[in-house]
Amino acid sequence: QYTEQTRRALRYARAEASESGSPTVEPEHLLLGVLRDDYGEAQAELTRRGVSASVIEAEVRALVDASAPLSERALPLNAATVVPSARTENLLSRAARY
Repeated sequence: QYTEQTRRALRYARAEASESGSPTVEPEHLLLGVLRDDYGEAQAELTRRGVSASVIEAEVRALVDASAPLSERALPLNAATVVPSARTENLLSRAARY
């Protein structure tokens, strides 16, 4: 149902969520996954617009780190058990319409 690019971004997003100790993939993790995909269109589009992906990534990581409860920080989870949150499912569903 998803493109290869979307599947890659979701794999990266699961890894990001896992590494941050989150049991769910939130939209912030999805954005990090998109930014992590060197072959995705997002990197090229940001470059064309003169936007630094690394600056965005740093800002999003700071938000993710700040929002993680202290009990979850630095406790990586198995990425295979991390599932998209309702917010992320909604976002993916809306994006699929375009």
